[in-house]
Amino acid sequence: MLKKYFLQENTKAPKKYILLGDFLHLILYFLPQLKPDQSSLDQALEKAWAFFAQKQSLLYLHKEKNIQDLIQHKQIREKFYIILTLLQEKNFTACTKELKEQEVIDARGNIYRIDRVLVFPEKLVILDLKLSKQEDSEENHKKQLKVYQQLLQNIFKKETEAYLIYFEEEELRPVL
Repeated sequence: MLKKYFLQENTKAPKKYILLGDFLHLILYFLPQLKPDQSSLDQALEKAWAFFAQKQSLLYLHKEKNIQDLIQHKQIREKFYIILTLLQEKNFTACTKELKEQEVIDARGNIYRIDRVLVFPEKLVILDLKLSKQEDSEENHKKQLKVYQQLLQNIFKKETEAYLIYFEEEELRPVL
């Protein structure tokens, strides 16, 4: 199901940020729908924590108070709720289907995993969650989503939109 998910081999980010990013992706995965519903968000947080706490590599994070507070749901819940509200304002909650961690294979056999694909009768919307916006990484994030857009347009023959969700900044940014 979620094998070696989300970890990019070429990343230079500190391990604690990689782990935190993994945890945030699990919350997104366990959300049944992208609606600002406190009960669903709480359940997704609990499931993500239960799944993630089993990993031995997480144990050292407990030594850092700010990371521990974050993982204990104080800031994460608030930030996710704001992001879910932004998605609702864009009317993304009206989709007919949500695909989570959708794997797509290109013509060369490369496998891509898309965080969330929202299916509408007339279009697809791609959502990709990032921990934060770095000066040198935003262009790479946009390139990544443009690849996803092209792949899904080729498969589904539908208009495709893509959005980056920057968690720290509580921002939903369209990829044009």
